[in-house]
Amino acid sequence: MRGRARFLSAVSASVLLLTGCGDDAPESATSEQEELTPVAISILGIADTVPVYMGVEQGFFEEEGIDLTVDTATSGASIVPLVVNGEVDLGFGNALSVLVARSKGLPLQIVSQGAVAADAVEDGGNALLVRPDAGIETAADLQGTTIAVTSLGNLGQLLTVEWMKAEGADPSQVEFVEMSWPDMLPAMEAGQIDGGNMVEPFQTLGVQNGMQLLTDPAAEALPGGTLAVYFGSEQFMTENADVAERFDRAMRASLEYALDNADEARDALAEHLEMEPALAAEIALPTWDPDLNDDSIRRLAEIAEEQGVITESIDYDLLLP
Repeated sequence: MRGRARFLSAVSASVLLLTGCGDDAPESATSEQEELTPVAISILGIADTVPVYMGVEQGFFEEEGIDLTVDTATSGASIVPLVVNGEVDLGFGNALSVLVARSKGLPLQIVSQGAVAADAVEDGGNALLVRPDAGIETAADLQGTTIAVTSLGNLGQLLTVEWMKAEGADPSQVEFVEMSWPDMLPAMEAGQIDGGNMVEPFQTLGVQNGMQLLTDPAAEALPGGTLAVYFGSEQFMTENADVAERFDRAMRASLEYALDNADEARDALAEHLEMEPALAAEIALPTWDPDLNDDSIRRLAEIAEEQGVITESIDYDLLLP
């Protein structure tokens, strides 16, 4: 393994020293003697981002002349300001957060695909889990319940509402509350909430502890659509266009490798996310596709506009690569 990564618990001065990108870096670096371009990225410690670790270990970033420093953030909301303020070069986030930020004038540009929605509920990893004693079997049964999402008005709530509307149910009768993924299962077990929108590994943990999978709102409302992306600031992308292109090539190779090597991806989950190997072997792996789905990003923005989450127009020529 030729790649290497420095894993930091928070963005610090040492990361700032690594955010400059040399304009004279070669288009592709195949020799360890050649100088690598330092790039700092902030990601979430979830299954979606495992291809980053795998790509570093396989040397895909080094082959593109990039020395990638990986910072694991505690929440997606903290990554956007890090990117905008130049504290890191690139970030990972759900596509809706990037769309909302862009609509509010924040200068973000998408550089690479992150993860996509499954084509079928049974293959999904973005579950809406409900308590077994809550009597919830259909979208209409959610009316009058309390459902947890990690961020109000964000992706989980948006797609749940879209699915309910498609099923003829009234999402205005649902009380959505904000709660972190680790807190959802204990809250369900205590009867404080009726359900929660969860990603892996929390989806599998919930099912193992008796919760019922009602649906995967992402697979229902946006099948095969882009859910998460890697992004940078306009300034970084403009001043370091070659670096962004090289990162995209390395990221595409990483996504393809993770897609083709499921067992290694599960090993990486156990190693880098400190997940129990038995749990890593059971979870639904994210759907990784190297090709960004521009149409689904536009459709996601339309859904957000219909629900009042996005109120300003988006310049897609600036947002999309």
